[in-house]
Amino acid sequence: MTQEIEKIFLTWLDRWINPNFHNKIIGSLVFGGFTLITYQHIMSLMLSLKWISKDIQVELSLKDDSDFYLKFFGMLLVAIGLYFYYLIHIKHKDKKTFATLKEASCSIKKILDDNKRIFKSHAPNSSLKTVTTLRRENELTIWDSVKIDKIVPNNQKIYEILESINNYQANELLLVGAMKNHIEAFKEHCFNQNTDYTQYQFPMKFSALIAKYCNGYIKDKYFKQYTDWINNYLLESSVNVIEKSLFGSVLYENSPNDIDVLLLIQANEQSSIIKYSSKLHQMEIEFEGIFKLKLHLTVFFNNKILEYEAFKEKILDTKEF
Repeated sequence: MTQEIEKIFLTWLDRWINPNFHNKIIGSLVFGGFTLITYQHIMSLMLSLKWISKDIQVELSLKDDSDFYLKFFGMLLVAIGLYFYYLIHIKHKDKKTFATLKEASCSIKKILDDNKRIFKSHAPNSSLKTVTTLRRENELTIWDSVKIDKIVPNNQKIYEILESINNYQANELLLVGAMKNHIEAFKEHCFNQNTDYTQYQFPMKFSALIAKYCNGYIKDKYFKQYTDWINNYLLESSVNVIEKSLFGSVLYENSPNDIDVLLLIQANEQSSIIKYSSKLHQMEIEFEGIFKLKLHLTVFFNNKILEYEAFKEKILDTKEF
């Protein structure tokens, strides 16, 4: 413990005494290099001066053509300084280090949001297109290409951020491990279609935790307009709802891209299930028309209680309404 405290103190002291230390090194190399390159010219200018008095005339000059090595060494220092600048500020500008997962959350969320956009635009099981449509349009090949070219590199960025963090809270370790496992299995699946990664599906709790860390928990007032409309629609449509909850980005963002709702519905006959399914589909259409947001309903009927409970276990937070 004493060594850890000493290490933290020395790190803090070094940062306080030497802020932007790497920039100072780069500046010193470049300045020193230019000084050596121009040294001979500066000295010649200073020494090629005349002092004239009534009785004495003094002329100082410096004539020496042996400054090749000084110029060469100076150019070498400038080149090294510029190379270090490239490595730190250009090549590795996106490779930031973070002390905690919360500190890294907004950087991770930005990548997750990009993956979500790609998935909804191209994935065969997204809400935009069916597998049949994709096959007819020859877009399954596009999805395979996008996974490798876009999602796998994005996942690698997330993996590197997670690997660089040393201080995890106990409740974060399981979710971080699940995300790493998913990234590894998904990459293997992309390059080998026979790889089964069903046990390593995307951990929704990890995504929710990142959004929660980045944005905080949103107050009820931001999503009350949505819940009021949903409650009225379900009541007017005589849908027998046992439980209903919000989950996902709507809980953490003032301006969510979509609204996720989990429903448990009482339906004792197959005819009721068919009727409710039709009404709920129409509900999604009308919601988007009014709020200009996608409404994603995850629906379980009372004969699927175990599946409903298992799904809830995958979600970090829910908000019943």
